[in-house]
Amino acid sequence: MPSTRILAAFDRRLSGALVAFADRRLRQRLGARFALLYAVGIGLTYGIMIVLLGAGSEPAARALILRELTTVTWVVGAMVGLSLAADWRRLDGDEGVFGFLHLRGIAAESLDLARWYAAARRIALLVAAPTLLCCALAGARIRSLEAALGLAGLALATAAYACLIGAGASSLALAARLLAPTYGRTFLIAVVLLPHAARELWPALPSVPAGVAWLIAAVGRAGGAGA
Repeated sequence: MPSTRILAAFDRRLSGALVAFADRRLRQRLGARFALLYAVGIGLTYGIMIVLLGAGSEPAARALILRELTTVTWVVGAMVGLSLAADWRRLDGDEGVFGFLHLRGIAAESLDLARWYAAARRIALLVAAPTLLCCALAGARIRSLEAALGLAGLALATAAYACLIGAGASSLALAARLLAPTYGRTFLIAVVLLPHAARELWPALPSVPAGVAWLIAAVGRAGGAGA
């Protein structure tokens, strides 16, 4: 029915505006700003290294790309994740956000979901963009079809990996904030680091760093890097 389509279109616009609002406030956090600067810097730095040091060796270029991917994952994921795990209930209350939402008939839970999506999208973009730039620079010096296919596989795997990392890091941060609203960042750090430290005693214990390392190794295999 026409009225149903109009309401659906309105909901989509409202959702988009809410995500944009959440993203804008997230970008104002110091951690999110640092993540953006770092992603730009690391992309340019490794791009130059690939051009200068990896020019004569395609395996060396792929190894540099994986090293860049590992570094940008941890810095961007940590900075944006810690920004998301901040005490947003206090921040929203101090800045009058709850009143703004109430006037527009929006539940506070909707802002949580919008903020989760905005953080996941930002992490995925900042992880993928510098890595894909490095793939493009390495691809500009391709000499064989096999190497070109390997870099294409690496780029596709990177895109999928970035989406997983974005969703995973954002989910961990949101869960930490909901479980410990005042100490969300401390809780998030403990969830990430303590199980990994315990692997010294129980190597089979799962941890976030071990899971990330496994995913990066899978990206490397997709690109023929033999990680």
